[in-house]
Amino acid sequence: MTNILIAADSFKGSATSQEIGNYIQTGIQRLAPNVSTTILPVADGGEGTLASLLKQGGTLETATVTGPLGKSVTENYGRLDNKTAIIEVAQVLGLPLVGPIKKPFQATSFGLGELIKLVLKQDVQRIYIALGGSAINDAGLGMLQALGGHFTDKYGQEVGPGLTGLQQLAQIDLSQLDPRLQQITITGLSDVTNPLTGKNGATFVYGRQKGLTREQLPQCDQLVANFAKLASRATNTQKQAIPGAGAAGGLGFALLTFTHATLRSGAQEILRLLDFKTAASTADLVITGEGRMDGQSQNGKLPLIVSQIAKEFQKPVIAIVGSRAFDLKQPTTIDLIISTVIEPQSLEKTIAQTKSLVTLAGENAWRAFNLK
Repeated sequence: MTNILIAADSFKGSATSQEIGNYIQTGIQRLAPNVSTTILPVADGGEGTLASLLKQGGTLETATVTGPLGKSVTENYGRLDNKTAIIEVAQVLGLPLVGPIKKPFQATSFGLGELIKLVLKQDVQRIYIALGGSAINDAGLGMLQALGGHFTDKYGQEVGPGLTGLQQLAQIDLSQLDPRLQQITITGLSDVTNPLTGKNGATFVYGRQKGLTREQLPQCDQLVANFAKLASRATNTQKQAIPGAGAAGGLGFALLTFTHATLRSGAQEILRLLDFKTAASTADLVITGEGRMDGQSQNGKLPLIVSQIAKEFQKPVIAIVGSRAFDLKQPTTIDLIISTVIEPQSLEKTIAQTKSLVTLAGENAWRAFNLK
């Protein structure tokens, strides 16, 4: 019997990884009801990471912490086992928690620090922190304040939240930073490789989506650079140029600098935790996908990693995507890209038709597979 493995990322703003898998499965089974299909919900360190990892086991927990704009939010985190916790930054500091009117100078990572502190009380030995989807650009200032660090202005007063706090910052005191941060393993899961500052850094690349204007970018990048200078002096380290330091508005840098954290490709680590290699080795066809496939997709995005692993076992790979860039150079590890957009229409209409469009793409993937 033909065995098809479906491991597609979420279509952000449209459907989760599980839902996309369900739609593809429905399309295939319309034409081949007896084909064996396995859906493996996957993620790359952004939205959906928590659901993906807990699908294989573990427990979902809730906690009330400070949201990105200072209001209390009750959000989820997970326990993979007694000693391992998983925190998804998008759950605690995500853009949907900010709403349509973004306030980047006030947005703070304080709630993430509160959640880390709560998890530390539970005697864990490892914390995975999925870094994608954040609404903040404070380089981890708020997180570190919640964990006991003191960040003061020239008068010795604790600075405020967010970029406003970075404007005021003159001194860093780590004497009361939670010592348990040095005693556990923290792994940041990221889908980006940006450094902290510069034209390819956190602020210039992602600041606009968090509410900064084009004119504010140079100023804010300089504020983050000043924070990095003070942090490097306080810790005698230089972490700002490490790939991924710019993840989650600079949270990657804060974790690297103030804890014993390491950063890993979210896609690679999550696929390892899900034992994707074993599933791919027994499949006759692997179907992956994402909302949009463009030049960034070739920089370690999940569909590319899925296809590379599948090709280790010489498996055919089809990618189903919401849309593809016109000038995209198709990765050699992906045999066929199927776009779900089949006629000119608005983004709103396309999102509303996600289920039917992806289901049809599932049918087309099965037809294409049988042309071999």
